[in-house]
Amino acid sequence: MQNNNHEQQNEELIQKLMDQQTINQESKDEEQISISTARVSSIKYRLYVLIFLALIAVGIIDYVIPNREKTIWLRSTIEDKQQQITNFLTKQAQYEKDKDLIWLIEIHESKIISCVNYKVWCTEIPQEIRDNFGFARSYLQLNNLHDPKMEINEKIILANINEYLLKKVSQNNNENSPKIWKITNISIWEPKVVVSQLYSIPIKLEASFENKDYLLSFIENVDKNVLESKSYRILYKIDEINYNIMEYDQEQLVGIKISAFYYKE
Repeated sequence: MQNNNHEQQNEELIQKLMDQQTINQESKDEEQISISTARVSSIKYRLYVLIFLALIAVGIIDYVIPNREKTIWLRSTIEDKQQQITNFLTKQAQYEKDKDLIWLIEIHESKIISCVNYKVWCTEIPQEIRDNFGFARSYLQLNNLHDPKMEINEKIILANINEYLLKKVSQNNNENSPKIWKITNISIWEPKVVVSQLYSIPIKLEASFENKDYLLSFIENVDKNVLESKSYRILYKIDEINYNIMEYDQEQLVGIKISAFYYKE
């Protein structure tokens, strides 16, 4: 009887152990399944994140960046147009002002020449011209030296130099004023564009002056005076003068570089 009880207890114990082992195994299996599920979920989450980031990147590349560049381009274009409009209005206002000034200059041309050359009639000139005397003189001197066959009309340049720049301007406007210097050499180079229809011609002179006063008269003819004869007027700018100031009271051969300006219609 005792043996039967003992066997029964052993069987119950074995059954409990087996049941416990089964429970443990099931727990392990459930835990493993949970881990695997978690891993799968984690992988799926990461994959979703990567896909989402990829979509964002594609959106930025395909939409945001092009639209940003387009916005920048549009903004720059609008600013350029606004600046062009501002510049145009400024130029238009300056053009209207210059046109009115040129009209006054042409009306008072003879008085301007008398004032510049002989210092008379100066008070009869409108204040607007007197405030822009340099511009007025330059406008009167600027001539059209273009020649269809020769590019420039060198005859006008040579006549201007020989008949006008060589002479001393007198108070009585004597056309027979004596020549104050003599040229030994003239070199006229190729013209070059200054801006738009304005050109310049480099000219190199070698001339003999008796003294410094004659040289100063030449400089005054080039820089200040306006020729009476409109056909032979030329606007000059002195670029270089090689002169020995220590021998100012002696005759010298002087090297001179000047630029003649003209417009081309």
